[in-house]
Amino acid sequence: MKVKITLAIFGLFITNQLLAQSTKRTLFLGNSYTYVNDMPQITADIASSMQDTLIFDSNTPGGYTLQGHSTNTISLAKIALGTWDFVVLQEQSQLPSFSISDVQANVFPYAQRLDSLINAQNAHAETLFYRTWGRKNGDAANCATWPPVCTYNGMDSLLHARYMTMASSTHAVVSPVGAVWKYIRQHYPTIELYQADESHPSAAGSYAAACCFYTTIFRRNPLSVPYNYSLSAIEAENIRNAVKIVVYDNFLTWHIGEYDVLATKKNDESHRLVCFPNPTTKEIFIKLPLPSVQKIAITDVFGKAQTLNYRILEDTAIIDFSTIGAGVYFINIQIEGTTWTAKVASFK
Repeated sequence: MKVKITLAIFGLFITNQLLAQSTKRTLFLGNSYTYVNDMPQITADIASSMQDTLIFDSNTPGGYTLQGHSTNTISLAKIALGTWDFVVLQEQSQLPSFSISDVQANVFPYAQRLDSLINAQNAHAETLFYRTWGRKNGDAANCATWPPVCTYNGMDSLLHARYMTMASSTHAVVSPVGAVWKYIRQHYPTIELYQADESHPSAAGSYAAACCFYTTIFRRNPLSVPYNYSLSAIEAENIRNAVKIVVYDNFLTWHIGEYDVLATKKNDESHRLVCFPNPTTKEIFIKLPLPSVQKIAITDVFGKAQTLNYRILEDTAIIDFSTIGAGVYFINIQIEGTTWTAKVASFK
């Protein structure tokens, strides 16, 4: 019994070490909703507390729009570095909640343009949309001419719909900060997310955003985060719980992991595979470029083969992870003489 317990503890230690110490490079393009309280730095501090590393840069002029970033020489030069894992796009806080004709003219085309630039100049980067929040009591400045934004719920629902449209149309990921804020407003109403202007984030609001970004980028359970920023332990814990429920438990809702590259041949997009959700608790879905899979094998980090059930439906391999314990595993798929490998994590 002692041997088994020791091996189990050792296995958990190895798993935690493998899952930790991940490094991600992220560029934030936005405005004051990003730079207030230095939200990217809070995200980096959260990552550090989890033994991960966030290397980031940003360009966030006040009130800036995606249209502005699409021609801004600083933003374009930073995109062109070509070294990013994620490039975050945050639109001006009100524009996505305007009428659909306004959004189609002044928002969507520039989201598409920036996404195209990101993909062209960063081989493995994912565009990450920063889904912002409705103003505390609606958008008073535009209420008279556009009544749907007169309330928080009205404005927030429009922001949600427009950001999800941008992400779906560009095969991008969403960091659903606004959805986390909504959950906090409903379940922890004593947490003040707003500054006095009822628009910009308070310390708690920026911490909620940072926890959301950390979970989105690193795919880690926010309940494990030990860093509370400037908040009380209870307030920080409640925020992390909201992120766990809204984000971590619903990765595919926000396209997190849906477009991950499993493996790719140089200059051959026809062999691009995607693997999701990763981490998983039940199943891994792998989109296949060709139906002629010759073999699928799974090993643990020690090279030990795992016996798992899988099935192939049209262009998708579905692998059942429900019967094995938490840990890191390697999936090897042989297609037409070439073996593709992905590292996946299983949580229980």
